Order: sequence, then C-alpha cells, then structure tokens
Amino acid sequence: MTHTLATSPHPRPVVLYTALAFLATLLFSVLFALVNYANYTWLSPLFERQTNPTVWGLIQRAYLILPCAVIAVWRPRQLGFQIGKIRRYALMLALMLVANVFVVGGYTLLAGGTPYSGLNMLFNEAVTVPLVEEVVWRGVVFAALLAALRRFLPEDRAAMLSGLFSGICFGLLHANNAFFGYPLSFVALQTLNATVWGLVYGIARAKTGSLYPSILMHAAMNLAVALA
Repeated sequence: MTHTLATSPHPRPVVLYTALAFLATLLFSVLFALVNYANYTWLSPLFERQTNPTVWGLIQRAYLILPCAVIAVWRPRQLGFQIGKIRRYALMLALMLVANVFVVGGYTLLAGGTPYSGLNMLFNEAVTVPLVEEVVWRGVVFAALLAALRRFLPEDRAAMLSGLFSGICFGLLHANNAFFGYPLSFVALQTLNATVWGLVYGIARAKTGSLYPSILMHAAMNLAVALA
C-alpha cells in the first residue's frame, strides 16, 4: 500500500503573503516620510524659530500624538500597553538596554555630539520622540502586522516577523533626514543605527508582548545622546 501526503486543495503561498506584508510596511514608511516632511515644511515657517525645541517637538508631532493617544485608550493591550512577559525576559532586556546606551552614547561622545545633543533637546529626545515613535512603530505598525501575519503563520513566528519588519522599516525611515539638511554621512550612520536598534526593539516587543521595554530603551539611548 502506498501513502501520499495530504495537501490542501488551496495551499496558501506563505512566502508571498509574508513578502507582501513587508512591502506594505515599507510603503507605509515611505508615505509616513512624505507626510512628515509635508507637515514639517508647513509648520516650520510658523513655529520653529519662535519656539523652544520642546514646544516645537510637540507641535511638529501633534498630528501623530493625537490619533495615537486615541488608539492607545481604545486598544491599549493591542498596542502593547501591558506588562506581558517582561519578567521572563528581564535579563535579555537589561543586556539590550546596557548595550544600547553604551554603544550609542559612547560613539556620540567620541564623535563630539550630534545635532540632537544638548540640554535644550533633553525633553524632546528623551520623552516626546521615544513615546511617539514607539507607539507608532512598535505599537500601531507592529499590531497591524501581527494581525495580518498570524492569519497564516504561528503566533510566535508572526510576532517575531512583525518586530523585525517594523524595526527595519523604522530604521530605513531615518534616511529621509537628508531632506532636512543633515549631512549625508550623518544620515547614513543614523539610518544604520536606527535599523539595528529598531530590530532590537522589535525583538523585545515580540518576545515580551509589551511596549514598555522599547520605550525605555529608546528613551535611555536618546537621553545618552542628548547629554553627550
């Protein structure tokens, strides 16, 4: 007697669906960059020179802060506002945090600072930026990817791919800073740095199911840069 493997009459092309999910995330990052640049060019003549960096940072990101706040109140657990498995991965998270701060902070000191260094940038870089960026990328984007990928992948794999895809696209997004007048050498290094740590933050989000670790690491890194 011979046996044949049972096959689904409608096999799902998992690789194709996964690739499409990544491309959709990449497209979102491009659209995000265009909207962000348009928002900046509209608001900059009105506010940038008349306000301090803290207020300007809030004004510039108001179009993200308001909808993200609504979503966070409406679906906090989906965005990662929960403790999740933080205790289980406490050692891993601690090592990530230390590496993040020492690598980026050490380089910033050796380089003599960045455009984001200085006490006048402290609140914006250590509070506003990490909260907004993490809610968008490790919150909204991660949750959207997870909802799509878990339809044809196991939960753990879908979560890990969601973290990796959101991290890569978050990092590549920083290339648009070339349009804001920053030197290309700095933008290239910043994009590489954001991609690497975006992947780390995505892994932390996938493993723990919580947004808090990535917010803390991002804030600690930016704090080190602002103080360097």
